Amino acid sequence: ADFDRRAPRLKGGIRLEETAGKGGVSIVLVEEAEAAAQGFPLDMLDREALQRSHGQGYVLKTINAQTLCILGSPQGILYGAMTLLQVVHESDGALKIPGVSIRDYPHFEFRCAADWLSNGEGNRCSMDRGQGWDGFEALCKHKIDQCLKYKINSIILDGFGWDLKKRAPEFPGVMRRLNAHARARGISLCFGGYGAGYGMEYQKGPLYEDAAFLGEVFKNREHYPDGS
Repeated sequence: ADFDRRAPRLKGGIRLEETAGKGGVSIVLVEEAEAAAQGFPLDMLDREALQRSHGQGYVLKTINAQTLCILGSPQGILYGAMTLLQVVHESDGALKIPGVSIRDYPHFEFRCAADWLSNGEGNRCSMDRGQGWDGFEALCKHKIDQCLKYKINSIILDGFGWDLKKRAPEFPGVMRRLNAHARARGISLCFGGYGAGYGMEYQKGPLYEDAAFLGEVFKNREHYPDGS
């Protein structure tokens, strides 16, 4: 879809097949365990990069003028495809894939640069812009796709109140669909909640007095282990 958008003349010319047609280019996706059997052996540096990758590394190589290969774990191959979209460039109205040899892997398993809650990590989703549930869901999916493009794999999406009875009836279905959309892209959506009235004790005023999840704060006055 990205290739179609960037070079409309390719529309209808991209095929998901085993081999490219005459004059075409093959982009081959190969899981690490199958690389040698499929004729794409990994060298020592390739294997070292993949072994250090938290299951997210990939190798992106130009094999010849007609073949480019992305090797790694399923998640790594997905990240390799995102990198391929970055290195492809337009020239004279055509898309061109340069000769590349890339070994890429993250130092950290989780990369969370997306906090969609307006009130710190507390509440009020910044993706809720008064556009209704359908618009909210579509916007979140678009933003999840952007996170994949930049290899962000953790998003603080919702929290931190536990009372589902005060949620809109559309809430569970939307969250299930967003979770499925994110999971297919290797992204974790983070949800959470406070159980002891965090925020309400130190911050008085309309911000919390009007909050739907405002509840009673309980303090344990009995010593461990006899306290409730």
